[in-house]
Amino acid sequence: MRFFREAVFEHHADEERPLFPAVLASVAKGEEFNHVESIVERLAREHRHMEATWIRLEPDLKKLSKGQVVDVDTAAVESLFQAYREHASYEEVDFLPLCQIILSRNSDHLTALDLSLHMRHMPPAILYV
Repeated sequence: MRFFREAVFEHHADEERPLFPAVLASVAKGEEFNHVESIVERLAREHRHMEATWIRLEPDLKKLSKGQVVDVDTAAVESLFQAYREHASYEEVDFLPLCQIILSRNSDHLTALDLSLHMRHMPPAILYV
């Protein structure tokens, strides 16, 4: 459960905040932009759908993890699993290779994206007085 809440939600944020805007800023205007924009919209819709499904399932799954008897919506769990598998496959096979092509056109955008992602995962700075 912690994996989904922390890793998956964080992964969605990593894509939606630095990656999607960087790709859209680097894409050629016109047909390519429209194509990439439709992909980004699709992926964001899928993120919201999977997150909403998880939020609906989470209370029962928490109870189950504590040994309580619950009637978990197994159809929703299976649907979430299938949706996530299809989503991840689409990203890995289609979207991320396209991102690499688009972002590699301008090394500054790729470097900035790498730095942004790195900074998001750094522990908070400790200030010494």
